[in-house]
Amino acid sequence: MIAVDTNVLVRAIVDDDKAQGAAARRWMTAHQSRGILVDHVVLVELVWVLRARYRRPRAEIARVLELLLGTGGIVIPDEPAVRAALAAFKSGRGDFADHLIRERGSAHGFTPLATFDEGLHGLKGFAKVR
Repeated sequence: MIAVDTNVLVRAIVDDDKAQGAAARRWMTAHQSRGILVDHVVLVELVWVLRARYRRPRAEIARVLELLLGTGGIVIPDEPAVRAALAAFKSGRGDFADHLIRERGSAHGFTPLATFDEGLHGLKGFAKVR
């Protein structure tokens, strides 16, 4: 198995640099049979870059994550937690990172997730810090 960083995924998805986009897609195709690890940090960075830098809407970002989850040869640790975080992200409240942190913490018995984020107040698994 080989790991991939955020920049390679961004180039493959956004294709704003044609040469790097093509190289990223070739690399991914060449290594898919070995298994490509997409770490949680990479997923969180990917979502952040797509929202902050490329101004992609939440629904499009969710589709990108769904495609990654459904692509053979892409290995995402603790996939059930990622899927649950994605479902919560699609609901429109909170960032993907917040939901993933909550899911991962809950899996290890740490709940709720303490946050100042007003948008998460009242959602199951979050506790507002006052």
